[in-house]
Amino acid sequence: MPNTSKIPLATIVLTTYNRPNYILKAVTDVFNQTWQNLELIVVDDCSPGQDTYNIVRSISDKRLKYIRREKNGGVSAARNTGIIHAQGDYLAFYDDDDMWEPVKIEKQIALFITSKTMLGAVGCGRIDHLYNRKEIKMPEYRGNIFIDLLARRASGYGGPNIMIPRFTDGCFPLFDESFPALEDLEYAIRIAEKYPVDYVQEALVHVYRYDNLDHVWNSPNVIIGFRKLEQKYSLLLQSHPEILAFYRYHTAKNLLNLGKKREARNDIVEGIKFKPTSGKLYIWYCLSFFGKLGIKIAGRIFAINPPRVH
Repeated sequence: MPNTSKIPLATIVLTTYNRPNYILKAVTDVFNQTWQNLELIVVDDCSPGQDTYNIVRSISDKRLKYIRREKNGGVSAARNTGIIHAQGDYLAFYDDDDMWEPVKIEKQIALFITSKTMLGAVGCGRIDHLYNRKEIKMPEYRGNIFIDLLARRASGYGGPNIMIPRFTDGCFPLFDESFPALEDLEYAIRIAEKYPVDYVQEALVHVYRYDNLDHVWNSPNVIIGFRKLEQKYSLLLQSHPEILAFYRYHTAKNLLNLGKKREARNDIVEGIKFKPTSGKLYIWYCLSFFGKLGIKIAGRIFAINPPRVH
C-alpha cells in the first residue's frame, strides 16, 4: 500500500529502442509534469550505438536513472527491467513516441488518494494522432471490470494510460513477456481480476501513429496476442463464447491483412461456431474471397464491436 502520510513518489518507466531523436523530448515531457516528486527510469532495450546513452547522460537531474539492457527483449521485458528497479509508491509507463499532458501524474495520484476503495489501477482517456485525423478515446468502465477488459470493451487502461499502486505484498506486477502485443491488455486484466479500477475523465495521453516507425501493434503480433489470451483464459472463456468469437474475428482480420485467406476463413468458421447468430461473421467469410478489396469493405461497413457481457 502507498504511504499516504508523506508525499507519494511516482516511478515512471520510459522504454526506448534506437530512437535517440525521441528520447530528449520524452524525458523533458516527464520532468515537466506538475507532480514533481518522481523518479524516471529510462530503460534502453539494447539500442545499437551510444546515441541514446549520450543524450540521457547529458541530462542533469538526480531523479533520472538510465539502465541499458544487454539484450533486446521487447517492450514487456524492458518495462519489467524498470519495474524491478522502481522505488515509487505508484508506477506508470511512458512510451518514447507518446506524450503526456502535464497534469497526468498529479490527477491520477489524486484519484488514488481520494478513492474510498483500494484501487488496482487508474486509467485515463487518450488522443490517437493518425495520418489525417485525430481520435479521442475516453474510458467508460470503472469498478469491477475484469470481464469487460477481457472482452476488450473497457478502454483507458493501456500501457501509456495506466497507473498502478504498490500493492500489499510490496511489489508491482510484471508484464507477461510471452505476449508480443496486447501485453498491456493482459496486464490490466490481471490487475482487474483482483481489484476495482477507476479513471480520470480526461484525455491525458497523446499517441502518435504516423511516424513510419515499427510498432509492436502489427498483424503477426496481434494474432499471437489474441491466441495467447484465448489460451490463458480458456476455462473462463468457455462460458463466454461471444468473447471467443470476437477474438477469432480479430485474428481473421489480421490474417487477411497478411494475405492468409484460407487461415482467416478457418478462424471465421470457428467464430461462427462460438456465435452462430453473428450475421457479420458470415459476411466476413464471404468477403474474404475478394482479398484486400473484401477486407476494405468488411472493415468499413461490417466491423464487429466488442461484445456486451453479463
